[in-house]
Amino acid sequence: MIMIALALSGMLLNHIVLVARPPEARSDLYGWLLWLRRGLMVAVIISGWLFYQWVGRHHGLIGLGLAAFVVWPNACPACWHSSIGRAQTVKE
Repeated sequence: MIMIALALSGMLLNHIVLVARPPEARSDLYGWLLWLRRGLMVAVIISGWLFYQWVGRHHGLIGLGLAAFVVWPNACPACWHSSIGRAQTVKE
């Protein structure tokens, strides 16, 4: 759980927070990013617990895993199409 929170907080910081609100020039930029990532870790852990309280009581882990496994192939055509499109534009 902690490793997932670390990885997800890093992804949220890099791909959502810093893109939506780039940091201003400050002397302690590293400390600001560190505290922001720590806050995101806490938010990920709390949101995971809230998700478990909301959904986990009614559905088992096996059912949630099976739903994720079944839904995942629906995104494959879009991922495949976008990766082929990028490869064709790079060749030209």
